[in-house]
Amino acid sequence: MKPFSHRCGEGLDRDAEGQSAGRHHWGRHHRGFCRHERGEGRDRVESTGNSVLDARRREVLEKIEAERAKLREEAKAFAEFAARERRDADQALFDRFMAERAKGAGETPVTEA
Repeated sequence: MKPFSHRCGEGLDRDAEGQSAGRHHWGRHHRGFCRHERGEGRDRVESTGNSVLDARRREVLEKIEAERAKLREEAKAFAEFAARERRDADQALFDRFMAERAKGAGETPVTEA
């Protein structure tokens, strides 16, 4: 196997069905050949050679990541809110249905306490 030619995930231990067991088998390749192990990726930034600029860049990226975290939390809260609203709307619709059904049958509707 060529050390730098493999895709990330090659050299992973496999279970009986051939699925990844999620851990590298280091006997097949050496640490550092996968991009994620070398630290490459969307969050890795090359040094400019200017320590002040590099520090500023790190500071700005940390602020952006903090803002992303806030947005993820806000999206989660909104999804929970929307789910509660849908549940309440479904409950109101069901209650109206049961009330109309009870009227037609001459029964008294049962309401939740």
